[in-house]
Amino acid sequence: MASNVNKVLLASVIMMGLSAPAFAQDATTGTTPAPTQNGAGPKAGTETQLDVNQQNRVEQGLQSGQLSTGEAAKIEKGETRIDNTEARDMKKGPMTSQEEAHIQKMQNNEGKTIYRDKHNAAKGDADSTSSERMQKDVLRDANQEQRIHNGVKNGSLTNHEAGRLEKG
Repeated sequence: MASNVNKVLLASVIMMGLSAPAFAQDATTGTTPAPTQNGAGPKAGTETQLDVNQQNRVEQGLQSGQLSTGEAAKIEKGETRIDNTEARDMKKGPMTSQEEAHIQKMQNNEGKTIYRDKHNAAKGDADSTSSERMQKDVLRDANQEQRIHNGVKNGSLTNHEAGRLEKG
């Protein structure tokens, strides 16, 4: 079992390493990237990167035992609500400022839940069968979010397509 946990941990570290430089580059340049030809602008890219970051935080919490499977399941439910809202908003085309603000608020609230659950007295068993299953699910979600983010960022996905994938 520990070998599986190590593999999942290694995969998540690699994913975080791959996603961090792209996100950090935008933050350090201080410029807002121009919308791409297909209408997938910086707002959709920012929102999808936040999805990736949240999934990675949940996965790390499960692996370290800071999150129980029940806490992670509750967080995943919240992440699904955010994904559904993003899907609805992105399907219509570039997101409006109000839509972006609403999603940002939802993500901030979910981020606070993740922090609170990771720092409470409840502990999880990272080597339990249910935790390992949840870790695999969260890793799959993180990988999918990363792929959507990359597609929006490089222009190979339109907002409509990204919205459809977020829903799925």
